Amino acid sequence: MIRVYPSRHPINLYPENGVPIETHVNYCTISIAEWLRRTVKGFDLDRDHHPISIDVNGVTIEPKDWDKHIIDAAQDIRVYPVPKGIEAATLAWIAIAVAAVAIVYSLSMMPDGMGGQEQGDQLKLGTAQANTVRLYEPIREVFGRDRIYPDYIVQPVTRFVGPRDVRTYMFLSVGIGPMALPGGDMKVGQTPFAAFGSDISYTVYPPGADVSGDSRSENWYIAPEVGSSKSATAGLDLDSPVDITASNADGLALSDNTITLVGNNASVYSGWTVGTIINLITPNNYLVGMSGAYSTIAGPLDDLEPFVGMAVSLDTPTEDVDLVITSYSPYVAPVPGAGGSASYVLASAAPTTYDFETVPVTWSLTYQGVTRSLSLIDDYINMSGLVSELTAQLSGMGLVAQDHSGQVRIIEPSSPFQGGAIAQSGAPAAVFGSSPTYSTGSPSSGGTAEQLAFITLEYEGGTPFSGLPLGQQRLALGYRGNNYAITDIDDLTISLNRLTDAGLVDSGWSGFVDRTLLDFTLNATASISDNWIGPFMVCPEGEVIDRMEWDVFFPAGLIHVDKKGRDHEYKSIVIVEWADVDTGIWNTIVKTYAGITRDGFGVTEYEDFETPIRPMIRMRRQEYNDWSNSQDKTQWFALRGRLLSRPSSYPDETTIALTIRTGERLSAMSDRKVSVVATKLYENGDNQSVYGATRYICESAGMQLSEIDIEQLEQLEEDYWTPRGEKFDFSFSKQVTVKEALQMALGAGMSLPVLESGMLSAVREGNQTPKGLITPHDQASELKVSFTSAGPDDYSGVDVKYINPVTFTEEIVECRLPGLTALKTETFELAGVHDRTRAWRIGMRRLMKYRLQRLKVDTSTEMDALAYQFMDLIIFANDIPGDQNISCLIENIIIGGGTATLLVSEPLDWTFSNTRCVIRRQDGTVTNLLTPTEVDFWPEYRGRALTLPASAIDFEPNWKIEPPRLLFCSSDKVGYPMIIESIDPDEEGRCSVRGVNYSADLYQYDDSSPT
Repeated sequence: MIRVYPSRHPINLYPENGVPIETHVNYCTISIAEWLRRTVKGFDLDRDHHPISIDVNGVTIEPKDWDKHIIDAAQDIRVYPVPKGIEAATLAWIAIAVAAVAIVYSLSMMPDGMGGQEQGDQLKLGTAQANTVRLYEPIREVFGRDRIYPDYIVQPVTRFVGPRDVRTYMFLSVGIGPMALPGGDMKVGQTPFAAFGSDISYTVYPPGADVSGDSRSENWYIAPEVGSSKSATAGLDLDSPVDITASNADGLALSDNTITLVGNNASVYSGWTVGTIINLITPNNYLVGMSGAYSTIAGPLDDLEPFVGMAVSLDTPTEDVDLVITSYSPYVAPVPGAGGSASYVLASAAPTTYDFETVPVTWSLTYQGVTRSLSLIDDYINMSGLVSELTAQLSGMGLVAQDHSGQVRIIEPSSPFQGGAIAQSGAPAAVFGSSPTYSTGSPSSGGTAEQLAFITLEYEGGTPFSGLPLGQQRLALGYRGNNYAITDIDDLTISLNRLTDAGLVDSGWSGFVDRTLLDFTLNATASISDNWIGPFMVCPEGEVIDRMEWDVFFPAGLIHVDKKGRDHEYKSIVIVEWADVDTGIWNTIVKTYAGITRDGFGVTEYEDFETPIRPMIRMRRQEYNDWSNSQDKTQWFALRGRLLSRPSSYPDETTIALTIRTGERLSAMSDRKVSVVATKLYENGDNQSVYGATRYICESAGMQLSEIDIEQLEQLEEDYWTPRGEKFDFSFSKQVTVKEALQMALGAGMSLPVLESGMLSAVREGNQTPKGLITPHDQASELKVSFTSAGPDDYSGVDVKYINPVTFTEEIVECRLPGLTALKTETFELAGVHDRTRAWRIGMRRLMKYRLQRLKVDTSTEMDALAYQFMDLIIFANDIPGDQNISCLIENIIIGGGTATLLVSEPLDWTFSNTRCVIRRQDGTVTNLLTPTEVDFWPEYRGRALTLPASAIDFEPNWKIEPPRLLFCSSDKVGYPMIIESIDPDEEGRCSVRGVNYSADLYQYDDSSPT
């Protein structure tokens, strides 16, 4: 099982007990690197720094070994992020759904390369899940009620108040302006503050409050050099009293008492000389079985030359352990049988390559009813390395690989032969050529097969050693310590003496069996007297501090266990030196830490400076006994300096000072999961109101009251927004224009911003009566009418994403029409609406527009169009014969006897069905639909006169200006009712006008609710 954890941070103290946020089941035997290649898009093993570490059965596997270390379904594999040195490029390949690593990166305090906001950023719903530093970005503006993850104003500081009492101190910005912050809605993760009791304390500061007396508002510089290391430790390790050196080689050729480094850039470390003690681990393939309570290890034990009582080191893929040989059965050679011949397969050509790293190959070989999968995935350097690898993979089948005159041969090595056919499926031509020879041998009669040498092992106390997986395993066995002394160096060949567990030369050792290794370990260690970590600067250039703090952490506690298993106190002595960068004079502090516990703990230390300075600091551990039965790992966990400059108040922001007890009480990531539900307190307008948000936006932008149509906004709030429960709840954390903000705020109330008479106003979209009429007499260009027919790409459904007002998580409400299958669905993010019904209504409006708004008009007028505004319902008329529309100028109106007689400029067609008319007054407004009566008592206006009730003429005509207009029509076709989309004046005094068709059906769901 492969488990992915969000952190290995030691403040958690027991990361092994943490809950993984993701798991993967590995069903095959595969290398770590190959699993990453298959799982992580863009994975590159050769990168300089890997942002994750991998533990296999509790042992951290270094990235250099990922390509060689084999994992399978039975192993416990854990993946941890390494939260340091993270760059933007890192994120590109960490997309194992390894959300754990991605989360760590997204929560990183100050990622490298942070720049300004990119152009084209899209506003997203308010679903942020962590506190962050937002350098160079706008301070959050909260409107209405919203859940907020406040932003860091200064870097959070974590201190060890007691050995296992860890406190994190934060100073956070909620946003601009005064806000109500109910205590019950303040949470860490999903848990209210109140549930933690005394483990959490906080203070809310309104805008302008004095925060200088609150230490949590102090500005601390966190030194980036100290903390989690690339080796996935929580701090910088102070426990390295040795210097490890290594030679450079891709492979290692073993022969007798020599090793030869192999590879294009192979070189022996320059500091190695005769007498240098090296550590050499040489794995081989063994067969593991069981004998009673013991694991048996059978195979090529010639290198080891074992004997009962021999102290050995066993290195397995899951553990390295010191053991004692408790029994040994030597190798028994086979007794040849009579007759028979060996089965074999012989390549038709020499190998074309020994390097299979770029193009690995896998094939199967079947012999005596057993099928074995073979694979080549490394650079085997030469024929020796290739046949050695193949022989290892064939172990237990009775076959070996040989170099037969430069060609690969797989053959039964000796009599008695079993005979029978050898078959291969998918054998690579790079190894066997295009037409290998297969020879089926015949079985021998009599004889005895070989018996492999084997050993059993026990712990020092006599307990039988067992538990190794059965079958073929890759193991390394050597004299305890795996130490060898260099006796000669000749170019790339090193001659060796094997050393016993007592450090003496093993004069009877015969040397290595000839073979080439790729998965070897070769290094040397040397003592270091002054193993300083640092120096590191405690504050940036150009700054000074008056206090320095550092944390020392003991992840496994401090304890010594004697041979009888009794616990004793153990000490770790740490030497700290600091100096003013201007003087360079070192000052020494010695700290002694004592403990008798296996539990991790830490200590925070400090140093005050009477005169502020820019210090540098270094640290090391005093020489100590590196006993295997002591727990004393010591790490430099953190370093910080208190800067002098910080504001005493934040005039425009609501802030929170917060202390959280983490350690074993809360996870290490809890300081990134603080949320509040904030409600903006408007000076004008009710909280959450659309009116309050709109007015706040306008006034924040510097608009005067005379530039805001307060009366219209108040009227919309009174008539629509408040009665219908329409509110605006949103947090702006990205830069937007005033127009975009107004469109969002008013959009939550199904309205739109408009400019009217030089004032910012709003118009409510919905059912309305016509506001005006534009006839051919008013049009400076022909009326263009365009129609878009329905097609398969039209949306037939809308899914609206909105924020749930209780959980503040993103949810979707489906908008569908009865009886219509949604073949194509639009997903629409609705910001500022925290209500399912309102989100559905807005989505249904959107869907109805997709279904019904297919007609557009485009024309131009002189100044007439300026009588109207955006979103007005206007009747557009044309003079196309047969369209049952006649546009006229009213030349006279005669009122008498309760009747108004209208004389018009155009002949009227009374054959229209259900004749009707509309009058456009001289101010641009229109009457309701009127029913005219034909008259013929005006000879000079025969066919151009009609009567209406006198009450229809509700205006006083001014015949000195443009006369009123009349649209004569059928009741079935009253021009084109259109919603104005745009009115664009040009330099010649004309106005372009565009509109889209209006229908009351667009708004039929405005008062309905989703099922």
